[in-house]
Amino acid sequence: MREVTFYEKALVGAILNDASTMELVGDHLANHDFIDPVCGIAFVIAFELRAKGCNTSPNDVIRRAIETDRDREVDFVELNRLANESCIRSSIAYYLDELLKLDSRRSAQVAMAVASEMLTRDDVELDSVFAYIESCRLKVKSSQLTRVSIQDAVRRVAEEARQERVAKAVPCNIGRLDNILGGGFHVGELSIVAARPSVGKTSFAAQAAFNMAEKHPVLFVSLEMSSDDIARRYIAHLGGPTFNQMRGHISSDDFASCIRVPVQGRSLFLSESKSGSLSSIVAQVRSAKASCGIKAVVIDYLGFVTHDRRMKRWEEVGVITKELKQLANTEQVAMIILSQLTREIDSSKRPQLSHLRESGSVEQDADVVLFLYRESEDGSDRIIEVAKNRNGELLATKMEFVGERFRFVEPSNEWKPGA
Repeated sequence: MREVTFYEKALVGAILNDASTMELVGDHLANHDFIDPVCGIAFVIAFELRAKGCNTSPNDVIRRAIETDRDREVDFVELNRLANESCIRSSIAYYLDELLKLDSRRSAQVAMAVASEMLTRDDVELDSVFAYIESCRLKVKSSQLTRVSIQDAVRRVAEEARQERVAKAVPCNIGRLDNILGGGFHVGELSIVAARPSVGKTSFAAQAAFNMAEKHPVLFVSLEMSSDDIARRYIAHLGGPTFNQMRGHISSDDFASCIRVPVQGRSLFLSESKSGSLSSIVAQVRSAKASCGIKAVVIDYLGFVTHDRRMKRWEEVGVITKELKQLANTEQVAMIILSQLTREIDSSKRPQLSHLRESGSVEQDADVVLFLYRESEDGSDRIIEVAKNRNGELLATKMEFVGERFRFVEPSNEWKPGA
């Protein structure tokens, strides 16, 4: 506790000595971050003064406190003492970083105490406890100080590009999609694949996962299919017995063709958990990243992911997409989520971003949005359209869908929306 007040007194003292210090710390601190009550109220008043372009000296803070009936909460002698104990300007970043670390530890202790109390109650589900812990962790992480100069950032990305040390894109090898997306699905980004039912979005996602797993570890979280059904699709996809044949009795020759399916060298991991809770998915991704080094996550599909059933669905989806986007960034994985389009769009007509189901945040949070739809009502042709690409072009490609094999085959000519 003494260590915390040492850092906060030094920072508030620096603000009292130089109002411009607020530009360095103001975005990272709030009244509730201070243990010492005098530091807390002095910070709030100094923040108000700086917002008005005024000085933040002890005299100015006292004058503002008197004007707003807060003079009993601060003491002029104590403010002067704080000003005398301030840290030098070159140490402000260090003091702020240390204070935020200690504050994070304090927040973690409070969170664990609350979680322990929740575990003693019979009316609280375990998923709710995990969700609470995860929400607290995200709050703590977002409050931690992160700062890098533009010079360092430019040098880092240039060095990575020159040496190709880090795979920034995970190729899916479906038609010309990798070229359109700049190499494939990018790590740290959230991609949405949206379609009406029975158009082939699960087959597309499975094919992408199969192909990505040739070079990079991939986690496939299916909330609709069992791992056995995914394996049956995989066998059919690569030319073995069809899905329906695999659900019945197969001959010795068919069994031999199943065994010959090339699974060696593909690092595809299937989630066996059918819990669609956000906290469960986050835990699976973190575990797979730590143990298997995954580079991509495929979730089938958004409609089955839950967070807090007390929320309206559009609010709940907003939280889900934001947290999964943040997860993609912190764990450095390509996050690919399947989603349904609203019934307003016919399966053979070109969708718009407004047709994304359940929440406008899906469109807002996604770095990439892919639409999958039929070119004609009864044909096997499919259009894969990049409707949003935060860092690239908006193009599309035409594919043929072989339903029996759950496979999208070679595209025809590249096609621009509206052409």
